[in-house]
Formats: sequence, C-alpha cells, structure tokens
Amino acid sequence: MSKAVCGAIAAMVLFAGSQAAQARGTEAEREACTPDAMRLCGRFIPDEDRIETCLRDNSPRLSRACYVVFHPEENAAQPQRPGMRRPLPPPAGYDEDDD
Repeated sequence: MSKAVCGAIAAMVLFAGSQAAQARGTEAEREACTPDAMRLCGRFIPDEDRIETCLRDNSPRLSRACYVVFHPEENAAQPQRPGMRRPLPPPAGYDEDDD
C-alpha cells in the first residue's frame, strides 16, 4: 500500500473517546490504530465514518494500543487489560462421559 494511502488512512481513522465531536485523533492515536484499521477495516477505506464504526465494532480484536484510544475510561479503571488466554487442558484421566 502506498505511503499516500497509508497517510490518508491515518489522517481520517479516529475519533478519540469523549473528544470525538471536537477533533480527530492525535498523531499518537492515529499511529496506534492505523495497523488495526488496515487489518480489520481496509474494505471501508476511504470512508472515515465506516472505518471508525468498524474499529469500534471490532473492539475485542484491537491491539492494546488502539483499544486504549477507544476505551480510555476502561484503561484508567483497569491499568492492565487481560490478554487472551488459552483454556487449560482437562486433567489427565478426565473423560467427559464420566459425568
């Protein structure tokens, strides 16, 4: 993807939390979310409103850096968002049919 397209995406991707109505995201916020926008919402480029909606709809799949941009209040309440964890395997000798 060309630098011009990447720059255009970065320039129009974000609204930042409660400041959404006032201004687009800061440079740091755009930098945090541009990879997620391209990965999850590339089909909506260059429609900035659809990109923002797509990112919000994909909140569970966002990188930590981008998640914080869209959910700053949760980040303040929970300094560390738990990562995805794999379920533990059943104990040795466990048989589901034993129930």
